[in-house]
Amino acid sequence: MPKPLIIVGESIRAAAESAVRAGFSPWCIGMRPDLNRTPQCTVQTCPADRFPMGILDMLADAPNAPLLYTSPMENHPKLLEALAFDFTLMGCSPQTVAKVRHPGVFTSLPAIAGIKYPAVRIKRSFASQLAQMAFGIFSRAKFLRKPIASAGGRDIAFNDSRSGIGDHHYIQQYIRGMPLSGVFKTDGWGCRLLAITEQLIGDENFGGDQFRYTGSIAPIELTRKTREGFNHLGVMLAQRFDLRGVFGIDAVLDHRGRLWPVEINPRYNDSMEIVERAIGINILDDGPPQKPTHATQRRSAGRPANVFGKAVIHARRRFKTPDMADLLPETQMSDIPPEKTLIRQGEPICTIFAHGTSRNDCYDQLRQRAQTLYTHLEQ
Repeated sequence: MPKPLIIVGESIRAAAESAVRAGFSPWCIGMRPDLNRTPQCTVQTCPADRFPMGILDMLADAPNAPLLYTSPMENHPKLLEALAFDFTLMGCSPQTVAKVRHPGVFTSLPAIAGIKYPAVRIKRSFASQLAQMAFGIFSRAKFLRKPIASAGGRDIAFNDSRSGIGDHHYIQQYIRGMPLSGVFKTDGWGCRLLAITEQLIGDENFGGDQFRYTGSIAPIELTRKTREGFNHLGVMLAQRFDLRGVFGIDAVLDHRGRLWPVEINPRYNDSMEIVERAIGINILDDGPPQKPTHATQRRSAGRPANVFGKAVIHARRRFKTPDMADLLPETQMSDIPPEKTLIRQGEPICTIFAHGTSRNDCYDQLRQRAQTLYTHLEQ
């Protein structure tokens, strides 16, 4: 008999589908439940004007079960503390979340070969602001202004040296290169790197802008040095901060092959459903992390491994959705909003999927399917 599991977050469809495959019966609360194709779940919708604190009242009828949280619950550690009082969290504790979400978390870490840590500034004095305004023209480094409570790359922009940082933002060095996300599973001591995905950031083909997350592709070919660096970093973070369950590390691989970690996501993240498809594991399985099967077996047999991808389609203008159910096959699209849903410019519309024999083949299929949707939705 399936075991109950509570899942809460803004968008919980991917985690719920993963939970079903792992033998759970999900009981879910989301701002965008997106469970049009997961009938095995009990679903409640938390209105946007009550999210996320409204979740507490809605849990009154929840089953006696562990609780898994998704984005952006890591930005609300006090809420996580309240949830931990009544439920067993399936993942990191509120104390761990507060530590690893601190903007300066990487600055305290020891050196690792092949890994660099971006400069971070949380507060800026008036004197340093004047100095940057006066001499910044001579500096080759660029900086980003990022929200402390960030999610999905929203509200991240290049820093204007003439403005202050404020209480809700911090400044992080901008690194040019390939955006990556390492997916890990840990019990607090033992830690395994499950996969590394390419992140699609600000991709205009999917309605993205600036640094917004627009998708993931996996598996990708990387050097042994990069994988070992990612693995070393994940083990060190898991042991130092007592990370539990699944977590992700966002990083940038620069042109010199150096890895720059930029953020820790101490919960189920957007890349994980693609990792499950790409390497043939179930991330939410109760046992220790399974060894990859699908991709590695195909490579060892001398055949090209399937490459899997997803893209989050964002609105390029404001509109009300038509009936979208038949625009793409069921296996190629999910997170479909109800008919006549008002979608504002920049908001996510749905998620599309593809797989191919190479990274470029997979990406081209995602791009073509996105164009098919935009053709119908923007007419």
